[in-house]
Amino acid sequence: MAKRGRPRKSEMGQAVLVKEEHFEKLEQMPLDTFEDYDAYNKSARTLGIPVKIPPLHMHPHVRCKVTRLDNQGSNAIRVRKRDATIDFDETVFPGKEVELPIKIVDFLHTLNYPQYKQIQHGDGTSETVFSHNMPRFAVQVLGQL
Repeated sequence: MAKRGRPRKSEMGQAVLVKEEHFEKLEQMPLDTFEDYDAYNKSARTLGIPVKIPPLHMHPHVRCKVTRLDNQGSNAIRVRKRDATIDFDETVFPGKEVELPIKIVDFLHTLNYPQYKQIQHGDGTSETVFSHNMPRFAVQVLGQL
């Protein structure tokens, strides 16, 4: 049966030493591929230290033009996406040729406005229902880098 309460000081010191050893091994780990970052982040989460996100130059990029479809003309587009694999925060100007990671191009394709319509029922009542999604941006891919 396990004892309850605070662990002995000698047990606490051993736990800290083990954590420091794992931390040192983790800091020496090479980070060259996405798989290396996944392995590092998995170990970092178990130790309770911050995870690392792969740099942007590791992601495949494409040359493209971004166009606004929401009638805001040439207003700049602030693109911010952060998840386990990418941290992207830049301003894109519509109509200009830019280099963007493929993940960001896919992300821009998912941004849209929902459109609704009213349906008249036979008994005279009406109901507002979802009709379709209206895309906010059109991304024209000019070439892969």
